[in-house]
Amino acid sequence: MALQPQKLRTNVIRAIQDNIMLSVNQRTYINLDAGVNMDDWLENRPGGAVRGHGPANTAIQPIVQPALGAPAYEFNEWLEGWKENRTGFTRYSQGMDSDSLNKTATGVSIITQKADMRMELMARMFAVGMKGLFSKMLKLAVQYQDKAEQMQVNGSWVAMNPSEWKDQFNTTIKVGLGTGSKEQLAARVMGLMQVQMQAAQFGVVTPAQIAETVKLYVQAAEFKEPERFVSPEPTGMPPNPQAFQQMQQQQQQQMEQAKQQLEQLSQENGQLKQQTAQQQQDASLKQMELEQRARDAETKHTEMVANIQLKAADMARKEHETHMSGVQAAHDMAHKDIDAQQNQQIASLQQQLDELKAAMGQNEASEQEGGE
Repeated sequence: MALQPQKLRTNVIRAIQDNIMLSVNQRTYINLDAGVNMDDWLENRPGGAVRGHGPANTAIQPIVQPALGAPAYEFNEWLEGWKENRTGFTRYSQGMDSDSLNKTATGVSIITQKADMRMELMARMFAVGMKGLFSKMLKLAVQYQDKAEQMQVNGSWVAMNPSEWKDQFNTTIKVGLGTGSKEQLAARVMGLMQVQMQAAQFGVVTPAQIAETVKLYVQAAEFKEPERFVSPEPTGMPPNPQAFQQMQQQQQQQMEQAKQQLEQLSQENGQLKQQTAQQQQDASLKQMELEQRARDAETKHTEMVANIQLKAADMARKEHETHMSGVQAAHDMAHKDIDAQQNQQIASLQQQLDELKAAMGQNEASEQEGGE
């Protein structure tokens, strides 16, 4: 993950270095027709002279190297941020950036701890190589040492002959992974001791176990022989039995008071639960009542809407019937008028027909008289 940004950053740093070197030691254009002495020019020493003919600006001209400037450094910083985002290992976790923390004892302590952790990591990596070295040393001692040596083990001198270990030992070399600083270990041991002191009241922890914790704290404090600070056979009894009895009585009284308080709290808790249950039941009943009222109101509203619709339909029907009756009456009156007009027209036509017949009868009578 970090290989690609590291390679790019290496190339950028080399380019910046080459640019700085070329800016300091620039390339130079030399006009050979001006008779410049090349030996003088190649000898780059303070106060040295370069011989030539004519003006210097026509004979020697430096080739200006453009400076990379801020973009190159910004790109280098961007590559560093890219690497941190890809690996998740930032400069703040390395304990190297003093500007990321305030100038306090805690901030300085964190930076120092991070730096110490880096050193411990390098030491552990070095110890992995030392593992193979000591394995070979043990092999050579068993193979070639042929006489016994005196060694101090647990405060007493013991004769040891490595040549006898060939088939009499089973050794595994382990590299410690580290458990933090001595201060952190001592703080953790003190926290463990407080838990043990509280647990001892219930018989969970024995005095021997508390003694082992005290020894561990002495070792974390870098004192030798922790057996000097604790009794070899702890009994849990204080030096003064009366004081111990008084302490036990006080503990019993405290336990009884705690039990009474616990019982009182249990009773209060039960009462609160009952009150809560009653309140919940009342609330549920009120909720059901409100829901029933809402359903009744919705039913009434539906009935009112239905009644209104029925009344509207009835009124529409009545209006339609009234309209139809009016139309029928108008139709009948129109028919009566038409019949009267038709009767008048028929009577008029009948009269005209009668008059015509009478006229025709008179004409025929006239004609007959004239023929005679």
